[in-house]
Amino acid sequence: MKRGIYFIAEGATEVQFIESSLRHYFISKGIYDIRAFDMGGSNSYSKYYRDVTTFLKREEDIIVTSMIDFFRLPTDFPGYNEAKKLKGAVNQITAIEKEVSNQIKHKRFVPYIQLHEFEGLLFTDMRGFSQIPSCDAKALSELKEIVDTYQNPELINDGPETAPSKRLKKIIPGYDKPLYGSYIALENGLESIINKCPRFRNWLEILEAKALL
Repeated sequence: MKRGIYFIAEGATEVQFIESSLRHYFISKGIYDIRAFDMGGSNSYSKYYRDVTTFLKREEDIIVTSMIDFFRLPTDFPGYNEAKKLKGAVNQITAIEKEVSNQIKHKRFVPYIQLHEFEGLLFTDMRGFSQIPSCDAKALSELKEIVDTYQNPELINDGPETAPSKRLKKIIPGYDKPLYGSYIALENGLESIINKCPRFRNWLEILEAKALL
């Protein structure tokens, strides 16, 4: 059994989400050392590679994974150009993750790229949105329409104006990702994300299985 899991996170919001939601989830599974490290928005592959390999070399009893967005993923990630020729975002992400895994080659490493971005996970329930002071009746109605439309919110598309983060900024006055993101997810509950987001759920299951070996 491994001591814990280290997460290479895209930014502060993901760090908060991991520490407020995923930490408790894994502790309930008997995995106690859960840490998130902020890439500071500079998620170039060279920095990603350096961070991952540094932790793998330094720590011998932890799993290393990542939580970064596919939306605007840096083009220097291994296999990026070839993957973008594939049909469907899931196939593209899977191909990139495979190339990253092949390059780093370590049994304690689980690459993960979020489809399409962290904000998609917020559209699993209305509870979190209803707690935001600037969400008036009109905003809540628009948000509910999106929640009801996407049974799997991971599939909300990544267009420059229709990506989950763009929708939130357009609908919620003063929406601030670091301020609201992890709070909305916490209010919605991790269970709602796990139930509605199969790719995210599969990632957690892989991490748990590897950590408990």
